[in-house]
Formats: sequence, structure tokens, C-alpha cells
Amino acid sequence: MVTFRSSLWHEPRPVGAPPLGRPDWLLVGVFTAAALVEGAVRPDLAWRPLVTVLALALMPALLWRRSRPLMAALVGWGAPGCSWSSN
Repeated sequence: MVTFRSSLWHEPRPVGAPPLGRPDWLLVGVFTAAALVEGAVRPDLAWRPLVTVLALALMPALLWRRSRPLMAALVGWGAPGCSWSSN
């Protein structure tokens, strides 16, 4: 099982994937602005500051999705899942 996890974790980058570029940074910028606006204008959002900070902290996972897709998926889904289960 350890070798399976190790081989899965060190899975190479997908062949033919384009490098990190301008559209990736634009995507992060748009989602960052959307997270800030949503945190500012939604009074019914529970734990508004915490949710906004968590959303902003997860933005780098969008940049990792091309070079380390497994890590991006684990961070992108794992962090909110851990915070959700602790409530």
C-alpha cells in the first residue's frame, strides 16, 4: 500500500499540459475578487470572515493544478472538508 500511495503521489505531470500562463492568473484574480465581494456583501453568510479567509487561502491551489494535480485536489477538497467536519 505504501508503494501505491508513493507512486500515486509522485505521478508525473500530464503529458501535453500547457505551462502556467496568463489565463491561470486571470482565473485566480477573478475568483479572489469574487470571494472578497461575496464576503463583503452577504450578511447571511455564517462565519463570514473565516469563510472568506479560507477561500482566499485556497486560491494558490488553482495555480498548482497543472504541475501537481493531486496536491491541488487534496488541498482544494481536503481543507474545506476538514473545516466542515469539525463543526
